[in-house]
Amino acid sequence: MVPGRMAAPCASFGAVPNPPVLPSAGRPRSPVDDALARLLAEARVADATAGRARGRWLRQQSDEEATLLAVLVDLGEAGTPVVVGVRGRGPTPGTITTVGADVVVVRTTVGDLVVPVGSLGWVRAEPGSTVPVGGRRIDAPVSLASLLVELAADRPAVAVGSVDGARHVGDLRAVGRDVVRVVDPARPGAGVVIPLGAVTEVLLTHG
Repeated sequence: MVPGRMAAPCASFGAVPNPPVLPSAGRPRSPVDDALARLLAEARVADATAGRARGRWLRQQSDEEATLLAVLVDLGEAGTPVVVGVRGRGPTPGTITTVGADVVVVRTTVGDLVVPVGSLGWVRAEPGSTVPVGGRRIDAPVSLASLLVELAADRPAVAVGSVDGARHVGDLRAVGRDVVRVVDPARPGAGVVIPLGAVTEVLLTHG
């Protein structure tokens, strides 16, 4: 090494806390200086590219881990106005108030709509809102059957939709292990029994 001169740094930039100092305006540039400048520029570009790639990977991972229940919970917690597509019913606007293991409750202008998750065709956020990713784990102990059992204790007025397209109007009188019983209050002796698995919706009317 020539006396009075320091050796140029030589190490991986990733392992050096401070990168080599490039020549100041008053010092002539050398080929080494130019090479270091190019390497530093490439390193900055590589870091930016890696950062974008990590961001894309994290977003993709969240998308891949998304579940319907988590999306519904996120929408409900945010109070986001939604429109839901339900089997046998047109697009229905409202807000999500309850999410269970296999059921969602949508508050509409005419009443609370209890929908088995299997009857949902789609969920859309109203214009101006976004549908969340829904990538978190959800523990939802409430089921369609347990919710209807609790509701039946008050004998609410309901309109129950079934897979054949029929709508059964009356009071929700009883819920068994796999059946729902609806009775028309004007005809107390008459009632209809609907298999729980055939229920597509239960609309509880206000008042």
